Amino acid sequence: MIFLITRPLADAADLSAALKSRGHSTITSPLFDVVLHDGPTLDTDRFQGVLATSANGIRALANRTNQRDCAIYAVGDATAHEAKTLGFASVQSASGDVHSLAALIDHLNLPKDRPFLHVAGTTVAGDLAGHLGTLGYDVERAVLYEVKAVKRLTEATEAALKQGDIFGIFVYSPRTGTLLIEALNRADIAKCSETITLFVLSDAVAVACGSLRWRAVRVAPHPTTEDLLALIDSGV
Repeated sequence: MIFLITRPLADAADLSAALKSRGHSTITSPLFDVVLHDGPTLDTDRFQGVLATSANGIRALANRTNQRDCAIYAVGDATAHEAKTLGFASVQSASGDVHSLAALIDHLNLPKDRPFLHVAGTTVAGDLAGHLGTLGYDVERAVLYEVKAVKRLTEATEAALKQGDIFGIFVYSPRTGTLLIEALNRADIAKCSETITLFVLSDAVAVACGSLRWRAVRVAPHPTTEDLLALIDSGV
């Protein structure tokens, strides 16, 4: 079976490899590009830890500092994996969403006399600072990157969709879901959705894709790539 991956290339590689190891083929057509912001070197010493809500945030942090001894608290396993890959030594994963990350900080009973640094993009999902603020923690947000929408799928992807070659599409965020709908409508191939199974990371993503009729929509029990792959393994 052929699956379409809509993530940026840096994030799509592991998913593509995992699908290929299961005997499937993949097409990658990112629906947004990530642009890292240049700027002064970040000094993480005055923070008790760094909150990372995406792998892009980790990459942007690594781009702005050579320090690798700061504690990283990652929203999910993929973000934690990226932090370890880039050399950060102390990494913990909340294996979920921003609510899970706030719960992890609360569970660890970390001190409240030093702030956290939240490395983020120009647009954030959820109110992590608000959640932690109610628990007595101070969070400073550093905007280190920007996500820019891609208006069209690649020509090869559009052709594969027109021909009915794509079995399933992976969508990781509500924003990506919205961009997917717009791209399909722009190419006048929205009707192809009726023969495609959608694999999404959360109910919120499913809602964002709900304006089209899909053959099926499969939602990961937990917002991780592993749970999405488990849907494939359990039979689609």
